[in-house]
Amino acid sequence: MLRNRRIAIVIPAHDEERHVAGVIEAIPEFVDLVVVVDDGSRDGTADRVQRLHHPRLALLQHSENRGVGAAIVTGYRFALEHGADVVGVMGGDGQMEAAYLPTLLSPVIEGSCDFAKGNRFFSRNSWRSMPLSRVIGNVVLSLLTKPASGYWHIFDAQNGYTAISATMIRRLPLHRLETGYQFENVLLVHLGAAGAVVTDVPIAAVYGEEESGIKVWRDVPAILWALLTGFLMRIRQRYLRQRVSPLGALLISGALLVVGGIGTALWAWLREEPGWVTRVAAGELGLGGVLVGLFALMEILTSRRIRLRRPEHQGKEGEVQGDGSDVRG
Repeated sequence: MLRNRRIAIVIPAHDEERHVAGVIEAIPEFVDLVVVVDDGSRDGTADRVQRLHHPRLALLQHSENRGVGAAIVTGYRFALEHGADVVGVMGGDGQMEAAYLPTLLSPVIEGSCDFAKGNRFFSRNSWRSMPLSRVIGNVVLSLLTKPASGYWHIFDAQNGYTAISATMIRRLPLHRLETGYQFENVLLVHLGAAGAVVTDVPIAAVYGEEESGIKVWRDVPAILWALLTGFLMRIRQRYLRQRVSPLGALLISGALLVVGGIGTALWAWLREEPGWVTRVAAGELGLGGVLVGLFALMEILTSRRIRLRRPEHQGKEGEVQGDGSDVRG
């Protein structure tokens, strides 16, 4: 236990026979439960884990490769069933140093946030060893994840080194998170929809012989689509579900003006209408852009203001609010 909190670590692993044992053996003694989820590995990952015989170690297996998101969700459910208060996630490839676990877990244990994630971009030395393709990919996807999730203050959205409170896991629709490499992005979007407080923690990454399993033409379009649909879902949940909030009205008005401006411009071009029609289109586009920009600015200011405060849904220390009905078994 750490500060009277039961800690579980979930390790998703797919074909990690060479690395998984080292990851498990490096986990500190204060961790109460280590859950390795073998996600349909074709090598000896499961056998390597079984040979360790640690009393706090549990091995779960998917009969087929379902993706890292499904493996983490399986681990989340198992950790909740076994009384975890805080659940961390570490990759099975050895890229996440266990020495950072106390730093990552602390803000969640203290209640200053619901979800903490690693950020390799706080220091130049932290990501200098990262392959250039990963740097570019991470920067682009992090920038796109900001408006999709509403967390304008976070970066390194693809970082899977995370910690989350059991209370927040119970509030998430876990059945919607069983995704592939877009899991981290989708999770942030759903955390944003739930109003979770999220913070970044400076953490270095380790790169060795392992290769990224992301395939650009297969996974990047899926991630982009998940961000777009996630953004629409979050806006509906946060600003439109019960009543149209001022921010929701601002965004809708801006979006309608932008769409109207584009439509007017196309109509003027196709029909060769006089110049005043073009000026109307420009006005619609300009005003719509201003309103959408104001919406983004208000979200940025809100994100900065709540990034480290005690969650409103959390009661006394260690108390769980709600009945966990959002968890799908």
